[in-house]
Amino acid sequence: MRKFTILLIFLSTIFLFSCHVPNQKLKNRMIEKYSDDESYVSLTGIINKIEGNNVTIKCEMLSEYITYEDDSCDYYIYSNQIINIMEGASVEFITCPYHFYNGHLLPIVELKLNGVILLNFDEGKNNLINSIKYSWWIKCVLYKLIDIFNVQ
Repeated sequence: MRKFTILLIFLSTIFLFSCHVPNQKLKNRMIEKYSDDESYVSLTGIINKIEGNNVTIKCEMLSEYITYEDDSCDYYIYSNQIINIMEGASVEFITCPYHFYNGHLLPIVELKLNGVILLNFDEGKNNLINSIKYSWWIKCVLYKLIDIFNVQ
């Protein structure tokens, strides 16, 4: 039983360490990119779909900044408050059009509807950076567990 416990602790340590080390470089790159105000652009688009903070926006101008096959893209609104917008609404938003190819949606750090600010830039940017700093290891462990157990 003692050998099993030691083996379990050893494997758990390796598991958590494998989560931290390779992703630390990516985490640092993300924080560096998102901390630079010059990385953000202001766009306009039409809400196609919204589920909580996940939103799909039709935005033809996005292709000017990144290669994207469709004019609709999935975003995540970095707000701690409930944002009341409806599908079909025309919105102005600020995002960082850069993919890290790690499953993250493009961030929305400012959102306006009819000129009314629903999420201001400083709050949204701060929420984005904090989500990377403080919830990174939780996401990593969840993704590792999904990979291990091959959960779809």
